[in-house]
Amino acid sequence: MKTLTLILIFLLVMVNAVYADVCFDDAIAGKIVVEIEQCRIQKDSIDIYKQTIANLEEQQKAQDDVLTAYRDSFTKAKENIAGYQKLLDEQKGLYEAEIKKARPGLIERIVTGAGFMGLGAVIAGLLILL
Repeated sequence: MKTLTLILIFLLVMVNAVYADVCFDDAIAGKIVVEIEQCRIQKDSIDIYKQTIANLEEQQKAQDDVLTAYRDSFTKAKENIAGYQKLLDEQKGLYEAEIKKARPGLIERIVTGAGFMGLGAVIAGLLILL
């Protein structure tokens, strides 16, 4: 037990002897304490900034995913519009062809008109003669 006590005393004396030349006045010690506290505050701020950056990166990834979905949707909508436009053009062509078939031509109109005029002239001639 005595040896243990001697060893402890020896260590205390050695520690004091080693660190005896390292001492600061109150102003410097206060400045060191303030700077240490500022370093702790800055470290905490850096940790908060790192977390904020990680959150912003997650938000950016989510927004990139949304943007990709919108672009895909827009591309599909453009394809659908092109398909509908093609369908409308085909229907327009078919309707125009049907209208041409249903509408009599100019020569048919002239012949029909001349026929009715001739019939009218014959009827008028018969009425005059009677």
